[in-house]
Amino acid sequence: MATRSKVKVLGTTYYITTSGSEEQMRHIEEQLNDQLTGILEQRPSLSTLDAVVILCLNLMDQLTETESSTDRMREQLSQYLEDAAKARMELEDQRRQNERLTQELEDERRLCTQFRQELEKQKVEMDFLKLQIRPHFYLNCLNFIYSMIDFGQYDSARSMSKITADYLTYIFRNTSEKVPVTAETAHCQNYLDILLLRYPGSFEGYVEVHEEVRDAEIFPFLIQVFVENAAKHALTLEEKILISVTVYPEDREEGTYVNIY
Repeated sequence: MATRSKVKVLGTTYYITTSGSEEQMRHIEEQLNDQLTGILEQRPSLSTLDAVVILCLNLMDQLTETESSTDRMREQLSQYLEDAAKARMELEDQRRQNERLTQELEDERRLCTQFRQELEKQKVEMDFLKLQIRPHFYLNCLNFIYSMIDFGQYDSARSMSKITADYLTYIFRNTSEKVPVTAETAHCQNYLDILLLRYPGSFEGYVEVHEEVRDAEIFPFLIQVFVENAAKHALTLEEKILISVTVYPEDREEGTYVNIY
């Protein structure tokens, strides 16, 4: 029977749901702290936790890519401000010829600048929020992978590592305003696969996408939010449930819509 257990990692306390004993949790806690401390101190050492270390390095690499993307955005914003300064000088020259017309252009340019700066600000904030999304979920995945390795479940640990890496890649690398339906449903399937590895036999997952809407574009995480809420509020270890997602076309007078059920 699963119970809530307290795990303290680098001075921070987390609560995880596990079927392991208290002794096992303390063992995981001690080993995880040792490994994380070693990484932070840049004293790498080989151990049975190689798979976990590799996953951690992959996450660090993804974070680095996100930071690089933010740096490029800052460079673009700096270049834009330089171009805007040059434009102001040109507008100042034109003002001498026609003050009223130049003033109108200046007002329009200022509104455009504010709009672009606001868009850049929102994009930076979105990238930052992606880095903050559900740290407990990531830590629980790492803990679970370590537990698999500790109990010799190497195939399951490899599967969990691959699925978790794909799951995180979608989150950290998705900077598009919209994504194909198939990309979003694949992300949802990865989430369900992670849950099935953690809670085998507790539910059945079903994802179906009709051929006509496979390439249709929707906002990222639109379906993921509902799948996650369904798992969070309905998933129990006492009763097996069904979590299903069906995406199909719906014809209306205005055109064809993507219906998610």
